[in-house]
Amino acid sequence: MRRRYYTVAMRKQTYLRLKQYTRGGATFDQVITDLLDMQPVETVTAAELKELEHRFKTFRGRPWSEVRKSLGLD
Repeated sequence: MRRRYYTVAMRKQTYLRLKQYTRGGATFDQVITDLLDMQPVETVTAAELKELEHRFKTFRGRPWSEVRKSLGLD
């Protein structure tokens, strides 16, 4: 079975951080898989949804007159 590999663009700082995790001959693929396994996507999604709900509940908009003025409409 042939393995397929993909290129992932990242900043140099991210590359250097990731490289610190490659101990004992681990590949980047193994390191990334291990890191992703430590934080299931469902948990991330739940945390993000909780944060968005908090922001929505605490959001305080600006008066429309202030918005119009900042856009140069008044």
